[in-house]
This record gives sequence, C-alpha cells and structure tokens, in this order.
Amino acid sequence: SPQGLRLIEMASQLKIEHRHAIRVMDALHELGWAGRIEQADAKSDSAWVLLIDLSTTPLAPLAEKLWLAHAGEADVIWQKTHLDQLTVADVIKT
Repeated sequence: SPQGLRLIEMASQLKIEHRHAIRVMDALHELGWAGRIEQADAKSDSAWVLLIDLSTTPLAPLAEKLWLAHAGEADVIWQKTHLDQLTVADVIKT
C-alpha cells in the first residue's frame, strides 16, 4: 500500500511467523532497502516501505545476509544457481 505495511500484515501476507518477518525487515533496513514510517499515534505499529526498484536491485546482498555467504564451498551453489545474476524481482511474486 502507499502507506506501507505493518509487520503483522506482512507476516500474514507472506504466511510466515512474525519473528521471521522481523528478521527479514531488519536485513532489508540494514541494506538500506526498506524504511520505517513512524505513526503519529505512539500506540500504533510502524509501517515499512521498500525503497528499492525490485527489477534492478541485485538479489545477492540479501541472499548473503539471510541465507548463504558467497565464499568458500558455497561458491559452487552461487555458480550453479546464478544467484549473483538475479534481481529481487526475479524471485518474488508481485
């Protein structure tokens, strides 16, 4: 939505537990890919918005942060799956 999504809404839409949504959003925020919109009402949860263009942003930094370091024995997986050539849009349904 134009106003972003609260974590509980995001977790529900993705069919994941709230704690996993927190981990993903923390990673996206650390990468500078997502930002929080603080609500005027202090009792309301913050909403999150994506700050990237999904079709041009490489997936590799997020994959490394959440899943598989691009080093050592994992290089074979990166080569076989072409993870370093994918964009975020290549792997998510929008």
